[in-house]
Amino acid sequence: IQNVPQYRIEKLRLLGGEPLLHPNIESFISIAYEVFPDISRELVTNGILIEHMSDQFWNICKNTGTRIYVSRYPLNLNYEEISKILENKGIENIVGVVPKGFDKHCIDAEKNDILF
Repeated sequence: IQNVPQYRIEKLRLLGGEPLLHPNIESFISIAYEVFPDISRELVTNGILIEHMSDQFWNICKNTGTRIYVSRYPLNLNYEEISKILENKGIENIVGVVPKGFDKHCIDAEKNDILF
């Protein structure tokens, strides 16, 4: 993407459905880092699959500085244990409630434009 720095993009969140279920999540994280190396990147998950992720996944998260945001749902999960797993993997993390109001913008790579 050319000329993206002209826009003030501060944070990129990978979310929607459950991103840890996607077979290409590692590629998405790597591409997000390649395209936006100087902004905050977060992967938002419900945390159910955290303990089942591969070493390759953890290495990509760590090497790209991708934070993990575990959203609290009314599930019977040990969020303290999930946070410990993430800390042990060297991943900066947040366990909390995802804000309901946040901006979503799409970037048209062919036109170098942000779509609202």
